[in-house]
Amino acid sequence: MRVYFVRHCEAVSNVQQILAGQMEFPLTEQGLQQAQLIAENFYKKIQHIDSIYVSSQLRTRQTAQPFAHLFNVQPISDERLKEQDWGKFCGKTYQELRSDPQFHHPKTQDWSFKPEGGEGYADVYQRVMDFFSTLQQLPSQSSVLCVTHGGTMRIIRGILEQTAPHSYSPDVPSNGEIWHIESFQPGRKHHIDIWHFGPQIQHPM
Repeated sequence: MRVYFVRHCEAVSNVQQILAGQMEFPLTEQGLQQAQLIAENFYKKIQHIDSIYVSSQLRTRQTAQPFAHLFNVQPISDERLKEQDWGKFCGKTYQELRSDPQFHHPKTQDWSFKPEGGEGYADVYQRVMDFFSTLQQLPSQSSVLCVTHGGTMRIIRGILEQTAPHSYSPDVPSNGEIWHIESFQPGRKHHIDIWHFGPQIQHPM
């Protein structure tokens, strides 16, 4: 099974340097154009997708639209692909968070840290693993596109490379970045090919 993970394109929260989490922000005009360009270039290379799974959030649904149109596939909305819920920290700017002592904690406690009213990394890990079990039930020759978020993709990478929960990449993928897994099989270590089919726009989560 071939699986492709793509981070949503540039959203208003990215430009405004806001920790969005599960708050709703649309794509910017540049983000909409970015999604169209990436989808067109991805289509030229791939030609065929069987299924498109998309986080139920607005910025991922907007990113998925041009892919769905080109591949003529109806996207399947899936709550398990949503961004990490940062609870009371959602909607704050990164500048505000830098001066909030409750947001900071030793890096060694990342996995156990759970914001008030939100999710910890372990919670995201569990719902991603549950989503992977759904993918495992698809035909083995399927090609699947998953449109999700930067924070969630960090946990996905930790699972695919079998480093989570002990370690995981601190790097957030750029907006519109695509990860290609040639032979997806949950429970084994995977190599991730990183593709860029448009301008690289790097923003935090």
